[in-house]
Amino acid sequence: MEKEQLTKQDSGLPSRPLIGSTARLSAELFHPAVFIREEMDVRGWSIETLAEKSQIKRHKIEEILSENYPVTPIYAMCLANAFGTSKEFWLNLQRAWNGR
Repeated sequence: MEKEQLTKQDSGLPSRPLIGSTARLSAELFHPAVFIREEMDVRGWSIETLAEKSQIKRHKIEEILSENYPVTPIYAMCLANAFGTSKEFWLNLQRAWNGR
């Protein structure tokens, strides 16, 4: 089944397309910031909203979004809490990006 077709019935996640699933091939690598921006857009969140929900300082979110700072384990936990994902989701995205 293609990635963009997965829904809650298949994955246990929300019934809209999965985070970061905009018809990309699985072999393509993206900085976690791409997924953060997409999810913020889908939810209509500003940087301030994400900062409030994640408890990450605005300037650090801006550094991550500019792809100048990695998603560390602490920030992965904060993003997981804000977006309702797992810490491992964010760490795996960062690991994949680091290993490109």
